[in-house]
Order: sequence, then C-alpha cells, then structure tokens
Amino acid sequence: MTYELAKQLKDARFPQDLKLGDWCWEGLNMGGGGPYKWQKLTDEVENLATGELLKIPTLSELIAACGAIPFSLKGGDYDIHYWWIAEAKEKRERGESPEEAVAKLWLALHQNKCRLLVPTIVVMTNRFLSTY
Repeated sequence: MTYELAKQLKDARFPQDLKLGDWCWEGLNMGGGGPYKWQKLTDEVENLATGELLKIPTLSELIAACGAIPFSLKGGDYDIHYWWIAEAKEKRERGESPEEAVAKLWLALHQNKCRLLVPTIVVMTNRFLSTY
C-alpha cells in the first residue's frame, strides 16, 4: 500500500490502532512531502519515530471495516493489466493488490460520512452568498 493511500485512510478516520508487529509508514520529517519509510512497528520504531506513523491495514482488517454487507473481491486481467476489483453497495474500486482495491472501496463507502464531518462555512456579504 502506498503512503498516499494510507494517509487517505487515516484522514478518512480509518482506525489507526497500531500494535507491535503491524506494518506502517513513517514520515521521516514533520514538514510533509517525504521521504517516507515502510516498516514493521517495533518498540524501537515507536520510541524513535520523528514523524507521523500511518497504519498499513491487513486485508482482513480492511474487509472487516467495510462492515457486514454483500461484498466481492476478484482478480483478473482487465485492460491488459492484472487488477483486483472490490465491489459492495453499487461501488466498484480496483487496485494492483487486494488490499489496495478494498482500501479504495472502504474510502468510497465512507465518502459521504467523512464529508458530513467537514464543516461548511457560509459567508454572506451584501447580496452574495459564498460557500467554502
């Protein structure tokens, strides 16, 4: 799983309960933009981390997080490339790995829930209404 996808999951409030032995991305600087390191979480990594730790969830964790809904995951050659396809609730996402496809599906299923958590600012000036 890429750093960017792991960051999207965290930003969308995917559970980040890291345990020793879990895989994670570590941002090696606080300013963002990389570099990033992919590694297994150990006591030493947890204690010496200088940047943000992002969980790389397992396929089982991703499937469980999608909830008890009709769900399918299949792999095959699509468009001359091997893709994994995850589908549920009229949503269909693909990825180069089963984890990537299901992570994108989780994001799609939770897209509206995440939007509700973002405040909308309405500014009225004279006759104009602007929404941010």
